Order: sequence, then C-alpha cells, then structure tokens
Amino acid sequence: MTQRLSLFFFLLLFPGVFFYSSAVAAGLIPAVLGGGFGIVASIALVALLPLLFVDVIKLRGKSLLVTTLFFMLVLYTIFWLLVHHLLGDNFQKRLDVFFQVATVIATWLTLFSIGYFWPQNLSKRHISVLLVCLGGIALIVFMNIDFRRLIFLFGLSDVDGALSYQGLSRSAAVTGLVLLSVIRTIRISFIIAALLLTTVFFIGARSELVGVVAVLPFIAYLHYRHRPLATVSAVLVISMVVLSLAGYSYDELSTSRQFQLLNISESSSGMARASMFNQALEAIKEAPVLGDFSGQVRLHDSTGAYAHNALSAWRQFGVVGFMLYLSLSFISLALSIRLVRKRQKQEADLPRIAATLSLFTLILMLGAKSVFWAFPALAWGLTVACYRHKTMSTPTKQPAKKNSRLIKSCIN
Repeated sequence: MTQRLSLFFFLLLFPGVFFYSSAVAAGLIPAVLGGGFGIVASIALVALLPLLFVDVIKLRGKSLLVTTLFFMLVLYTIFWLLVHHLLGDNFQKRLDVFFQVATVIATWLTLFSIGYFWPQNLSKRHISVLLVCLGGIALIVFMNIDFRRLIFLFGLSDVDGALSYQGLSRSAAVTGLVLLSVIRTIRISFIIAALLLTTVFFIGARSELVGVVAVLPFIAYLHYRHRPLATVSAVLVISMVVLSLAGYSYDELSTSRQFQLLNISESSSGMARASMFNQALEAIKEAPVLGDFSGQVRLHDSTGAYAHNALSAWRQFGVVGFMLYLSLSFISLALSIRLVRKRQKQEADLPRIAATLSLFTLILMLGAKSVFWAFPALAWGLTVACYRHKTMSTPTKQPAKKNSRLIKSCIN
C-alpha cells in the first residue's frame, strides 16, 4: 500500500500539478486548489509521515545513516527557526519568514517520504502512465508556444493559481528523468530524451534546461554499460541532428530567452543573481559559524532575495545547517551511483532513478537553486529506499557446504 501511495502522490505532485496549472492558465477550470502543489503535498504529508515514523525504526546500515542525517537537518532547521522567531530581530520574526522556512521543512518531509516508499521496480503499467504523462505535457507545451519568443505561453501566465515557468519545467523534468532512468531500450530512450529536452527548452526555465542537459550523459552511461557501440552511435546521431537544427534555426534561437545562457552574466537575471551571491558571501564572512538568518529580508524587505545556490543554506542556517544539507546530497549521489555500478546484471529501477535525480538536484543546488528549493529531499528518500529494499531482500546466511555436510553426518 505504501508503494502505491508513493507513486500516486508522485504522479499528482509532478505531472498532475502540470496538467492542473495548465488548465487554470487556459481558463478551463478555476484555481480551486490554489497553486495545486501545496494542498496535494499537505495531503501526502498527512498520509505518509505516520507510516514513515513507524518504518524508520527498522532501518540499519546506510539507509539508517542517510535517514539520520535527514532528521538531523529537519530538527536543526526547526530549532534554528524557532530560536530566531522567538528571540531574533524584528525582521526575523516576520510571518512570511516563518512560513517560508516552515514550508521548506514540510516539503522536505513530504518528498522524502515519497522517495522512501518508492518501489524497487516500476511495472509496465506505471511506465506506460509516465509515458502518457510526458507525452501529454509535451503536447500541451507544443500547442501553446509563442513562436515569436519561443516560449510556452502558460509559463508566463499571471492567472492566480497558475505555476510559473520554473514550476512547470520542474514537473516536466522530474517526470521525464524518472522515465529515462527506467527505459532499457536505447532507441526509445533517446527519443524520450529528445522530447524532454525540447519540452523543457520551450517552457523556458534555464536552470532546469541546464540540469537536464547535464544529466543526459549519465543516462547515456547507463546504456553504454550494456551496449557500448549502439550507445555511442546513438549519441553521435542525436548530436549531429541537434547541432544541425540549432544551426538552421540560429536566427530565431538567438532572440530567445534561453539563448541568454551563452552570456548569462550580462542578462538582467544573471546580474541580479550575482549581486545576491556577493551579498551572501559578505554575510557568511561576517558570521561564518551562525550565518545571517533571513538577512535578505533586512537588506531588501523580501524573502526571495537569497543566493541562488547552496551557499544560501550557509547564510540562512549557519555552517552546521550547510554541512548537513550539502552532505545529504553528496552522500545520496555517491551511494546511489555505487549501487548502479555494482548491479550490472538484473538492475533494479530504483538505484537508477535515485542516481539520476540525485545528480539532477545536486547540479541545480550548486549552481541555480537555493535551500528553499526543497526537491533534493526526493532524491534523499529514494537513496534510502535503495538500501531499505536491499536490506529487506537480503537472504539469511546459510551454513557453508562443508558445515552442512557435517551437520547431516552428525544427524545420521
């Protein structure tokens, strides 16, 4: 039951929220669920968290290590929030500051729980559902493109309850990467990769686009381990096609928002992020141990003016919070890749999904997303699930053949 709940809430929170937000932006339905993600995540938290607390007492080994680090981060963040809310300066006691951090904690718990209960293998029915979801996302995007600006119109919608292009791109990217992780056929995998890349490109979120591009070589590696020649050939063909299309459409692409990636430092968002990064560095230099909790509010009167990378965790939660936050992602990536490399025959789907999403979220954490982007917790939970299933499926040790013969002779 827990595995079905995990997949159910995953489908609701990622492809489901994309479809809901697109329908709201198109005016087909009212925003009865607000943005959609918050309410669904709250229901998932209520359903899965009690089950998580019951199950974690059975853990041991590496799954216990990652889970312990996770709950240390959660408890430390709760403590840090309460101390500043009760004893801090006036700007640290603001309700928007409190709810920003509380929302991150709740989302961490929700996504970690979804990953924790993930099944070891996806059935053909689950893979088919993911294929339909990604196909539906791509169809909606392609049918609603502003070809003058080469961007998905619903991502620019100002309708209440509609997600921004970043939220929409996140839904598409996570759905597509899970699907790519479990597809074993090279031809189908590269078709899906091309579809995902094109979809994320038109949605217009540059961070997610870079993350998907950076993870695709790992997807190719998963195939290369079993069929090296076919994989290399497919990569060369796809690369030639992409480069040819890019060259043919250069004039149109050069005016798009996505093309600013080639010169991001001179774009308005790039300069703003550089400024917030420098402010975070200065704050960390002044208080390297304790950080500067909600310091962006003091400077800008806004909870959103934080550094868009992992250093935001250091500024918000001090060096202890930063080390817990970063170590979880590096350990999860290392452990999941270790399982992928170890299990070359009869590979389970779960380690491949965990490694793919661990790599994707770590890349975005280091270069584009702040600590308030809670989605690395899904990869942390998936990594725990890898070793949790491994422990559950480990057979009890049988006596050696020599010893068994000795026992039989004694009985006789």
